[in-house]
Amino acid sequence: MAIDVGHSPDSPGAISASGVPEFAFNRALSHALVEALASKPDFKPVLLTLSANRGQTPLTPRARAEQANALGADLLISVHHDSVQPRDLTEVHKHGKTFRYSRYAQGYSLFVSRDQSCGEDGGLRLALPVGDALQTRGYRATGHHAEDIDGEHRPCLDPVRGIDAFDRLAVLRHARMPALLIEAGVIAHPEEEAELAKASAQRRMAGALAAGLVAWRQEAEG
Repeated sequence: MAIDVGHSPDSPGAISASGVPEFAFNRALSHALVEALASKPDFKPVLLTLSANRGQTPLTPRARAEQANALGADLLISVHHDSVQPRDLTEVHKHGKTFRYSRYAQGYSLFVSRDQSCGEDGGLRLALPVGDALQTRGYRATGHHAEDIDGEHRPCLDPVRGIDAFDRLAVLRHARMPALLIEAGVIAHPEEEAELAKASAQRRMAGALAAGLVAWRQEAEG
């Protein structure tokens, strides 16, 4: 399997309420997921990361999917952390710096592409047991990506499990195996960011994801 570490040092993604780039959260959770899968005999996770250091030429999202294809991975999970639309962010100034935060939304989201070459339901079949594993462990989906506002409008495929369609996401669309993108939580939310930054919380989330992936494989193998 392939684990895509979302973003890179030079393209860090969303910025948290305290000013930490998303890439740092993505990298930490991805490594925790590798550790959670280490004891699973049927999983040999490979990290796909744009670059470890600033200045290195990054892979595009499509190139990451193509790398997973070349590796012969049987599934791809792309690890991200979330924010909200600019209209829902509040700006504050502290110690000469500007920070933006929001308590508008919190929780996880799962995205799949219905344009995958492996079939439109391949990603959804992967997302279902992952969503179940998250739900049974007390996680809740945010739901804000399905709202009828600019920048969202994502078709909601399963509101309870938190599964939305994002058909044009290149890292999913160009994968030839079931692929899933997780937004593990909203780092623009101050309290949720503080929790997501904890190593113990990262291990707990990774354990839930690993349980979902194991359930998917068991179902796939019949």
